Amino acid sequence: MRNKLIGVISTLVMILLLATPVMAVDVQVNGNSITKLASPVLQDGTTLVDSVTLSRVLGAKLNTGDNQVEFQKNGHVLKLNANNLIASLDGKDIKLLCAPQVNGNRLMVPLRPIAEALGATVTWQQDSQTAGIQFVEQKQDLTSEQMLAKSSELIQDFNTYRTTGNLTTSIKTKTSGMDVPQVPEIKMDVDVDSYYQKDPLMFYIIEGLSMSGIPDTPAELQNMKIEILINEKGMYMNMPPNGWVRTPMEGIDISSIMEMYNSQDPTVIMKQFKEFGYITSFSEDTTIDGTDYAVINVLVDQDKFTGQFEKILESMPAVPQGQAELKDVFKNTQFDLFYSFYIDKENLLTRFTDMDGSISMNIANPENSAEKVNMEIKIQGRMESSDFDVPFTAPDVSSAKDITEITPPDTVLEN
Repeated sequence: MRNKLIGVISTLVMILLLATPVMAVDVQVNGNSITKLASPVLQDGTTLVDSVTLSRVLGAKLNTGDNQVEFQKNGHVLKLNANNLIASLDGKDIKLLCAPQVNGNRLMVPLRPIAEALGATVTWQQDSQTAGIQFVEQKQDLTSEQMLAKSSELIQDFNTYRTTGNLTTSIKTKTSGMDVPQVPEIKMDVDVDSYYQKDPLMFYIIEGLSMSGIPDTPAELQNMKIEILINEKGMYMNMPPNGWVRTPMEGIDISSIMEMYNSQDPTVIMKQFKEFGYITSFSEDTTIDGTDYAVINVLVDQDKFTGQFEKILESMPAVPQGQAELKDVFKNTQFDLFYSFYIDKENLLTRFTDMDGSISMNIANPENSAEKVNMEIKIQGRMESSDFDVPFTAPDVSSAKDITEITPPDTVLEN
């Protein structure tokens, strides 16, 4: 018995001595956290992060293969392989302290050698277990934040412009504790054609929606045309067969919101970037149809973004119970939002915006915590801005009905 106990203890000691310690770690980029996006871990003194997130933060092009990644930026090429301590930087071998590792559908890579090879500075704070990435790049004497802010300012010089594009969305839903049929994957394809006018204020949006995946959906709902118009008097929707209908927007001062939107001072814009946790970086320049573009990547610090969203909700006193429900939803929501802005190098106008995002939501019934819904949402698409200062004709909504004329008031409140 004594020998057996000694054998067990010896085995445990050997396991503890040989085991590779994996610890949680925080990662910040220019003061913004990417921890929830990068899923970092500290292993053998090396911070490993998700390769896709790191490439986006650094503005590097990422090529992936069979357990292999290649980072490209500013003429540098860095190649890494899973479970291999030897990497290649511009054709020369370098030795890593910790090999890249596959974790589910992620390839986790060492942060420091990649970030430093691509021009960033990496710091480490032992007491808080925080890895910091600092880098400042300039193009045309502007940082990525300054160029994005300048582009936002310039577009406000035009009284009108148009935005067109396509967004694809997939929604996977799982329910637990609920006596309802499981909904399969829902897929939506949306063609967007929107018009903006500054004075007098007006948004006119036309969407062509194609949807599949919902059982027993009537054909007319699988392919729909949606029209929305927003002006200083409110929001209107074209709802056949009733025509244009005005929907209530109590508690929301559209004029004040748009006045703030139109006050696009670059200093204010950059302050808003920081408050919402936008992490910007230059990616590789590109050429589209003969025009040269600077490309700026933008990620979002979820904690800062959520905090600002809650402040916006608190400014809408008309729906206090709705605020509480939305806050609860946000607390149980994880999102990964990534944008690429294509800015014309000649006039600094943003012409294209790419979006690649995923949202995971866990919603519980406040009256029955056993009833839960999990939603996994993925969104991808490209939008193009054009027709600057080109007038457009908006629909006449002067004879629009109030929504209470076609829907009982109780139903409106429920919706």
